Amino acid sequence: MIRAIYDTDPGVDDAVALHFAAESQDIELVGMTTVFGNNTLEVTTRNALFLREELDISCPVARGCGVPLIIEPNAPSVAAHGRDGLGDAFHIAPRGGLDKRHAAQFIIDTVRANPGEISLIAVGPLTNVALACRLDPAIAGLIKQVVIMGGTTLRNGHFGNKSPVAEANIHRDPHAAQIVFNSGLKLTMVGLDVTHEVLLDNSRLRQLENHPNKHHQILFRLIQGYVAYAKARYGLDGMRPHDLQAFICAIHPEFYRTVAGNVQVVLEGPAAGQTLHYFGEHLKGREHLSSTEVCVAVEAQRVAECYFNALLR
Repeated sequence: MIRAIYDTDPGVDDAVALHFAAESQDIELVGMTTVFGNNTLEVTTRNALFLREELDISCPVARGCGVPLIIEPNAPSVAAHGRDGLGDAFHIAPRGGLDKRHAAQFIIDTVRANPGEISLIAVGPLTNVALACRLDPAIAGLIKQVVIMGGTTLRNGHFGNKSPVAEANIHRDPHAAQIVFNSGLKLTMVGLDVTHEVLLDNSRLRQLENHPNKHHQILFRLIQGYVAYAKARYGLDGMRPHDLQAFICAIHPEFYRTVAGNVQVVLEGPAAGQTLHYFGEHLKGREHLSSTEVCVAVEAQRVAECYFNALLR
């Protein structure tokens, strides 16, 4: 069992991950923090509140950063996630119930109140996490683990999804990512090297459509546009569950093979957002720098089974 803060920019695949976390017997959600990314902060926060209500989740939601630390924000990912960020499947009215604290302060307060117990699952730009580290660097020694969905080291034949070398979450705020990767946090990077290896196939996703659990039915409606996008762009019969894998890696690290090393982020130019992984002989002279466990391989079938077992058990 992990106790988790979910730092998120919902986002269809963010919703898939949240639904899994809410249904899993291995995860206790102690909070959600929102960040810009797949859409504006106003939209991602509204979506987090919508999902909390529709999926009957009881944890607090704290609003976070609306822009990157230095660069200008990217445009919302409308093609994949729809105009409203959740596949344009629902009428999403504004909802109340926000925690009064900024997301970074919520992270700090929760970690300090529960030293060594909190897993931070971060699946959007790392701006909230970077700000929390700046405000209180000592939390690096108090967080149980930080698992991010982001980055790519160009392994397994996979490239970036924002540029040939950059993954979207890192590209959206490379300066924040650079702070986080060098913060001393106990960090695991679940990047496109492994998330592109896993497919949730349509034949099993369709079992959610008429499932007696109403949360599954909501999710099925929500993912239809995302699945259609994956079919049109990549020829997939299903969806790649990127953000979901940050949760699964946190509870089942044995599904992933990692290589420890220092990660640096390219901050500007055509390669902005690229994550450079220094390990082995390339780590010489960098041994004193922060270390990240970078996922380089995954048992894809076990990940998919973990997801469907949690929902369809």
